[in-house]
Amino acid sequence: PPSAAPGVSGTPRIDRLSPDSIRLAPNTLTSLTIRGGNFAASATNTVRVGPIVLTQIAATGSGTVIDVIVPARYTTNAEAPPRRLSPGMYAVSVENAGGTSNCASLKVIP
Repeated sequence: PPSAAPGVSGTPRIDRLSPDSIRLAPNTLTSLTIRGGNFAASATNTVRVGPIVLTQIAATGSGTVIDVIVPARYTTNAEAPPRRLSPGMYAVSVENAGGTSNCASLKVIP
């Protein structure tokens, strides 16, 4: 079998999100903590929150915790204007050299 990347001992796993519901307000920073395992300690995790892709994210706690800021607005490409993340349920996942995690649900409230 291929050897895992340094610092990653298997497929990432999400155990829980804290908080599991957020309110995205303009001009505020909304943090999200992802708890689980097999996250890369180096900045090589990609976190997906619905359509939002956050790259080069490092984990702490020996690869068990990722803290990210969820932007109130996001772009899908350079030509598109930023758009708001609408209220609803979104899948959150973590991807690194070990693979792609399970999905956890994050509720965005109005």
